Amino acid sequence: MLDSHHSTVKLAAVGVAFALILAGCGTASPGTAAPTGTAAPTSTAVVPTAAPPVTLEVASWVWAEPRGADVAAAWIDPFQLAHPNITIEKVTIPYANYDNTINAQLGTNAAPDVLQMSDVGFAQAVAANRLTDLDPLIDYATYQPKLLPQNEFGVRNDTRYGYIYSLAVFGMFYNKQLLDGANLAVPTTFDEFLAAAAALTDTTAGRYGFAMRSTLAESAGWWPMFSMWVLGNGAKYLDGDNVTIDTPEMHRAVEQYMTMYNSGSMLTGTDAATFRRLFADGGVGMTFDNGLGTQMASFPQMLGNAYIAPTPFEGGNQLALPLYIAISEDSPHKAEAAMLLEYFLSDEVQGKLAVALRGELPATFDFEHPSASYQSFLTDAYWVGPLESQVANARPAIEPGPLSILAPKLATAILTELSKVQSGEQTIDEMLANAQATVEAAAAEL
Repeated sequence: MLDSHHSTVKLAAVGVAFALILAGCGTASPGTAAPTGTAAPTSTAVVPTAAPPVTLEVASWVWAEPRGADVAAAWIDPFQLAHPNITIEKVTIPYANYDNTINAQLGTNAAPDVLQMSDVGFAQAVAANRLTDLDPLIDYATYQPKLLPQNEFGVRNDTRYGYIYSLAVFGMFYNKQLLDGANLAVPTTFDEFLAAAAALTDTTAGRYGFAMRSTLAESAGWWPMFSMWVLGNGAKYLDGDNVTIDTPEMHRAVEQYMTMYNSGSMLTGTDAATFRRLFADGGVGMTFDNGLGTQMASFPQMLGNAYIAPTPFEGGNQLALPLYIAISEDSPHKAEAAMLLEYFLSDEVQGKLAVALRGELPATFDFEHPSASYQSFLTDAYWVGPLESQVANARPAIEPGPLSILAPKLATAILTELSKVQSGEQTIDEMLANAQATVEAAAAEL
């Protein structure tokens, strides 16, 4: 997850300044009187005109989520109140179709002004030169002392195209009551993880020790969940200019995954909605996931029983999914959009978002000196602390680099070949060799 945190940043107040220009006020010479009949001097002032009306479209999938109203109340609503000439239109696009929709709109100059973006969608937009260079618009030095280091992932080709919208730290969710009932400690190694899953499984009662996405139908969610195994084993999909899929570390990651998949302790072939509901009701003991706070809003029975821990692998790295905030290159209102982003990065807003995001981490926040509202939130949101503690080890599945634009093709290649291993159509060695060749061929075309 992300690393250290930072001191408070003041947001510069945005205002309209105007100057009174006095007309030349003629005065009589000393000791003389003004000529009779001369009109008294007058002053004129330039009266400021009202700022022209502007409409900013702000795209996000969060607007449709239960936390959407709280997120909007943290920054959209107060900004609009302070700037009556600026109307904010919240554009809602479902997460499953978000990247494709936004990048299609960017390609036809029809995208909203301000964009929440996934890591993959962000890389695609940068490669297509459809995002705005933010450094001329926003003073990075003002915010830098507080920025989480993952904000540097928003810099591509030495240009800052985005800041962190939120950082979703993934981990192992576990049902404390089930583990305690079986006298099991929270697993910290793969062997302990496998044994705990077996001990918790009772198929006659419809209970499984572990569950996660594992189907091509949910590939958008399967990809980060499988990547937790990859990062946890110290493997990388890409390393600079090199494709590093067919490696011993990757082989170990897939081997461990398939051991769990074939163990009978993992609920396979189901969707996230199903296994999340089962986890909430005690039908699943452990899952790999993110957004525990958001899930608790849907399943309040989880409160006090669902906990989060680092993934039980020896490699040490945890998966973090950086989501970005950016400005479309085609926006006709870049100055106003930048004002909105500056407000977004302010201490006031970031403190509110730390609560509204329900466990995801905002772009800038000092967890060692939290605001009063965040301290109150942490009292109830007991699951957030373990996420914060993993910030230093948090990494995206694919870090920015010369080949990161291949992320969609790489993910497709990995999951397509992995599904064949799951069905028994090929071996792990064949999977890795095929995926390596597919991605290398795509890299050669860049």
